[in-house]
Amino acid sequence: MEALLGELGRRIADRWLVQLVLPGLLWLAAAVTALTLGHAHALDGGRLLRRADLAAMAVPARPVPIAVTIAAALALAALAGLAAQAAARALQSIWVGQWRPPAAALGARLTARRAGDARARYARPPFPERYLPARPTWIGDRLRLAGERVDAQYGLRLPVIWTALWQVMDDAARAPVRDARDDFDQALRLAAWGVLHTAVGLAWWPGLLAGALTFAVAWRRGRDAAATLADVVEATVDTHHRALAEALGVALPHGRLTPAESASINDLLHKGHSRP
Repeated sequence: MEALLGELGRRIADRWLVQLVLPGLLWLAAAVTALTLGHAHALDGGRLLRRADLAAMAVPARPVPIAVTIAAALALAALAGLAAQAAARALQSIWVGQWRPPAAALGARLTARRAGDARARYARPPFPERYLPARPTWIGDRLRLAGERVDAQYGLRLPVIWTALWQVMDDAARAPVRDARDDFDQALRLAAWGVLHTAVGLAWWPGLLAGALTFAVAWRRGRDAAATLADVVEATVDTHHRALAEALGVALPHGRLTPAESASINDLLHKGHSRP
């Protein structure tokens, strides 16, 4: 148990360092540079070095002041990391299309426009309504379509069955889902840091460029990760829905799911509530 707790503590410390402190120190350095140089001296490296020398001379060359300075820098970096985590959570809602007031009205208009464009492109042959855009963002629709495709193929409701399906899978089967979700989360964190660096750009224009570029890269990675995650989730249902039926005691007399068996599974996992 002591070894387990020690390993867990080390992993938490490593994650804290990589996800919060190191990116936070980079952002803190950018913020100090912005306050030091501003727009007028944005690329004046000599000015930055002179200010750095003066700041170093202001700290007494004794262990306690140096330790306090380092601790303060780490604390500020960690706070920046926590701000980035909060921004990542907000960005997730935006990326997956869960827009709340006052942005909900804009989201509805964007969704309607995307659906109209899709109808125009796929007018012949008729395109199934369930596959038309129903979110204001591409990522939101790509993730939603995973559930729609599972429902169309098997009659299973992904939000209802997923937790139980996860329980019947072993670690090897769960790994691709975890990896795909981690990639999506990493893209969100990168986008959050892009937003914070863009904020630095208000005082130092290179920060604006760096933040915009970081966000653009994160958005591209987020799209790719969302597509991979949706594909992996669909593949997981394809390969494990029979195991789910067996675990729930639902017989498959035809060797596959029919609408009757799918309805039984949905009903069992939704505890008999009517379909919303």
